[in-house]
Amino acid sequence: MSKYVLTDNGIIEVNEVGLIPFEVDECFEEAARLCIAEGAGSASLLQRRLEIGYARAARLLDQLEEVGILSPSEGNKPRQVVVSSFEEFAKDQRSPRTVDYIEKRPEAIKAEWNPNKLTKPPMAEFQKEFQNQRETRLPVGMNSKKKIVSIPLNEAGQVYVFNSPLCKSSEMIRGMLDGLVNTYSPDDLKLIVSDDLRLLVAVNGAPHLLTPVITDQSRLKNALSWTEGEQERRIRLFEEMGVDGFVKYNDLTGFLKLPRILCVICSKSGGIANDEDSLVSIERLLNSGLTAGIHMIVSAPLMEKRFAKLMLGFTTKIVFKTFSTVQADMLGTDDAFELESPEEFLFIPAYGKVEKLSI
Repeated sequence: MSKYVLTDNGIIEVNEVGLIPFEVDECFEEAARLCIAEGAGSASLLQRRLEIGYARAARLLDQLEEVGILSPSEGNKPRQVVVSSFEEFAKDQRSPRTVDYIEKRPEAIKAEWNPNKLTKPPMAEFQKEFQNQRETRLPVGMNSKKKIVSIPLNEAGQVYVFNSPLCKSSEMIRGMLDGLVNTYSPDDLKLIVSDDLRLLVAVNGAPHLLTPVITDQSRLKNALSWTEGEQERRIRLFEEMGVDGFVKYNDLTGFLKLPRILCVICSKSGGIANDEDSLVSIERLLNSGLTAGIHMIVSAPLMEKRFAKLMLGFTTKIVFKTFSTVQADMLGTDDAFELESPEEFLFIPAYGKVEKLSI
């Protein structure tokens, strides 16, 4: 059975509880039936018969491949059809377990979502200041004047948070999510949130989430794998359109704007450091994510050399109190020794001065 599910409202969902859905093109079924009737699929076929542009035709081919209707691309050759009919494909997607889950999940999540539980006075000020601006900013923490310090998400790039024992890094990230979901539209920002201690589940049901908050390490692998695929799809799209990255693509007129994607990974237990698949995905996202409009906030202790080396690829760092010279050397700062409270941290941006902030 394919890992995707075709539903009545035009959505394909991963056929496993809690994984990432994505909206399909409104011509998806028409394109699928056309390719099945012709016995093969190609961009030129879809362009000619559906009267659409190349970029849209290419995206449709990718979606048809993802759900198991077409074979993978082999250069310039037409893709082969691997199902006998669209009805067979649709029937195969509708196992009772999956349909039951799709029908019940939205109501359950919606019941959990209460933005009033998240919003605090400082974040309300952040919302008022930035909600009508085009630039997406990441709220970081409060300075000595009790003002929220923020940074453009594009400038923050990829963020590493060193969470030491007893620190309140989860509360800091909760504040970041608070500011983001109450300031920016889901059309502009999508979220993937993973939290092994279940401290961020209050954000469940926010319309920005691509999947409910992930609390199982095995499902994090799938989410990161999907994000890698989305990164590759976007980069191919930018190449086809002749633009240099996410910002330039969204400046084009006449095309649907792409949202930024922010992956938030909180691993207080350090389990991610021993998950090779997740580390490989994080490394690939560090290399090309910013070009694709994909960002990460990874909060984890330095418990393994491989992860410590990977940490060097993050452009922005947030450091809570360190307790050893080894940690300080890895993080490149001695000042974290001087932090006096579990609520204090050092904000080390890619550009600009280091600041001591608090949650």
